[in-house]
Amino acid sequence: RDPRVSDLEADAQGVIDYLMGVQNQLADVCVEVEICHSHQEVLGGATLQVLGLHEGQQELAIKHKLWCAVQQWKAFYDEQLESPFQQVDPEAVSAQVNIYSKTVNQVMRSLADNKVAIRLKGDVEDMKVMLPVIQAMRNPALQKHHLASLDEIIGQDLSKAAEFPLRTLFELDLIGLKDEIQGISNSATQEAGLEELLAKVQRTWVGGTTRPVEFVVNPFKDHKDVFTLGTVDDILTQLEDSGVLISTIITSRFCSGSLKVRVTKWEQDIKYMDDALEKWLEFQRNWMYLETIFGSAEISRQWPQDAKTFAQVDKQFKDTMKRVHDNPAVYGILISSGLNILERFDKSNKELERVLSNLEKKLEEKRRFFP
Repeated sequence: RDPRVSDLEADAQGVIDYLMGVQNQLADVCVEVEICHSHQEVLGGATLQVLGLHEGQQELAIKHKLWCAVQQWKAFYDEQLESPFQQVDPEAVSAQVNIYSKTVNQVMRSLADNKVAIRLKGDVEDMKVMLPVIQAMRNPALQKHHLASLDEIIGQDLSKAAEFPLRTLFELDLIGLKDEIQGISNSATQEAGLEELLAKVQRTWVGGTTRPVEFVVNPFKDHKDVFTLGTVDDILTQLEDSGVLISTIITSRFCSGSLKVRVTKWEQDIKYMDDALEKWLEFQRNWMYLETIFGSAEISRQWPQDAKTFAQVDKQFKDTMKRVHDNPAVYGILISSGLNILERFDKSNKELERVLSNLEKKLEEKRRFFP
């Protein structure tokens, strides 16, 4: 019943030493009692009962646990408060706080009126309440614009400070701003998720850890250095998947600022590639049909103007396909190359459509002359 056990100003180590001493004394008493019991059993006399001995041991143990927790908590708390904020590990702090919280709950069941236990519980609860703010402000997803928003609501340029201790956050009393701070942190996390989706799209088409999507190129008949596009099923699937991801990003309420600018550019690129591929395949079908016709010198002689038109688009197509053969990355050809594939094949398609129309008219004339 030493008053130090409930003294808020008592030296923790001194109280621990005192309690250890009493525990040792009580342990000695327990040994003596056991010896006495043994002798009494041998002599057949009545067993001496020492009331309250077990209860005393339990009370000393819980008080010892309290003061050890007080000492350890102070060391932990002081260390955290003086740690540079950028080095604070919120998860490690949370784990320790949970341990102390369990200890306090155990102690309070027996020492509910002990002032030291009450203060320790309050200190642990204060840190527990502050943890969401610490976790939010140490979110690795926070970017410059998020930090600027935090500075604004806090009223301090913390993001521009080279270093500041965790103590600063307690001194600023940020509990009242917890919802706003967590809101900014949540936005950062959501934006980071959207950034990863966009990065996935970018890796698909530009590469990185894997090769980008590439064209399948096949040799055309037995012609040297003449190629055509092979199957495009995988490309079309990847375009569709990327379109879904882009739509997910751009419709999110967290898509804003530079992210929105970049995802809008990718949205345009995906649509451009899809449209360009459609024009390309349309051209290739017509080209393969007409290539057989104008491969005949007689046909070229009979219809020189159409043959000339075909020869022009034929050369352009073969040059393009040679380039694709050498560098088959889809994004590189359709977007980065500067070849203006969509516009090029749109124009070439119109040229071939005119040639096809002329051929149809001439064939119709021949059918009239030779029914």
